[in-house]
Amino acid sequence: MDLEDRKRIRCKQCNLVQFVQQNKQCRRCKQSYAWEPLPTPAVVETELRQSANSSAPAPLKTFAYWLPVVFCYLRTKQGKTQEEIAHNMKAGGPYVSRVEGGLKPNLPTFERYCAALNVSPYIVIRMTELLIFGE
Repeated sequence: MDLEDRKRIRCKQCNLVQFVQQNKQCRRCKQSYAWEPLPTPAVVETELRQSANSSAPAPLKTFAYWLPVVFCYLRTKQGKTQEEIAHNMKAGGPYVSRVEGGLKPNLPTFERYCAALNVSPYIVIRMTELLIFGE
C-alpha cells in the first residue's frame, strides 16, 4: 500500500497526526480512537476552490489546525518529500514530520518552511485564511 493511500488521522486528545494503527490506539497518548479524519490534499484543494468562489465560510477550524494541512498539501503538490524539505530547511526529517503533524512552528521555522517550498509566507497564510474564513 502506498503511503499516500493510507488513512491519516488526528487524535482529538493529544493532536498527533498519524496513520491509522492496527491496535486502534494513539501512538502518543495510548487512548483508544477519538479521531478526527485529516483532510487529504484533494479535499483541501476542493475547499480552497469553494471558498474562493463563495462567501460561505469553511467549517470553523483554527489556524493551528489548517496550517499543517496547507504545508502538507503544498509539499505533495510540488512532489517533494519531507526529507527534501528538511534538507532545504537545514533541519531533521522528523522535525518536518512534526510540523506537518501539528507542531506549531515559530516564525523563523515558518519562514524557512515556506522558503523550502519556494512559496511566499503570505500565500501560505492566505490559503489558511481561506480555509478558515472562506473570504
